[in-house]
Amino acid sequence: MAIEIEKPTPIPSELSSAIESYIDSEYFQQRIKSKNSKTAYKADLRFFSEYLTCVGVLTFGDIRLENVVGWVEQMLAESTTKPATIERRLSVVRTFLNFRKDNGLLEEDFIAQIPKIKDTRNLPFEVLGYDRYMALVEHLRQKGELRDLAIVELLVSTGADTTEIVNMNIGDISELESGQIAARFVKPRTGRERTVVLNDRTTIVLGEYLVQRKDPAQDQPLFTHKSKGPDKNRRLTRQGLWLRLQKYQNVIGVGVLNQRVFTNTFADNFEGDIKGLADALGIGETAASKLLRKSRKP
Repeated sequence: MAIEIEKPTPIPSELSSAIESYIDSEYFQQRIKSKNSKTAYKADLRFFSEYLTCVGVLTFGDIRLENVVGWVEQMLAESTTKPATIERRLSVVRTFLNFRKDNGLLEEDFIAQIPKIKDTRNLPFEVLGYDRYMALVEHLRQKGELRDLAIVELLVSTGADTTEIVNMNIGDISELESGQIAARFVKPRTGRERTVVLNDRTTIVLGEYLVQRKDPAQDQPLFTHKSKGPDKNRRLTRQGLWLRLQKYQNVIGVGVLNQRVFTNTFADNFEGDIKGLADALGIGETAASKLLRKSRKP
């Protein structure tokens, strides 16, 4: 069954118009000659705009330093986004903001304060830990957040990344001949598939969540936004999930709660070898070796 890849977040017309005006400007046309480069610049600015939309910034006139920093932190948290890619995107946004400043369109000049990218290879090996995991589970139970609890259990027990999880459909949860429940994950860039047998805890939580969904169709998104009306079955986006995790990191008192932490937590509890970890996470053996080396460092 083909998986429905996460669709771009619709962005407000004011953001779209500002990007188009910039792309059409003499300032941009004189500096960027290649058609491919123009397409890439536009894609990076749209990616930034999608994040702004998710955090409630609907015009570039309202943008502040914390919005840019939050966007960078989100990209750093994604294990699939390379530092070089983040640096390129940030360079595009800096140039765009300088254009707006030169034309009197930037209310607050914070460009010089935008921090440089930290290479994720040098970040400490942070894990969730049992006590913080249980604190998060208890909080989500108390608040009745079954959707978010199911996501957390999948992140912890399967090692799946956030993009794989938001791209899942109802039909990607199935019962095997053995009677066990399994989840199917697809790497968005490579299309590589893997099926992971779920533990009892994750199976129970997913069962409770699916009962709450009231018998959804197999091709519907597994995790949806909490909206009503025609958008009630709209797929939860990666940015939307990231914002939820940001909220919960404050609740349980941790400095960071993101994709990297959940992947580290899975690797830290993994009892197999390098090949086993690579197969479980759907990654290469070199990356799996680095994870195990860090997790087992005294």
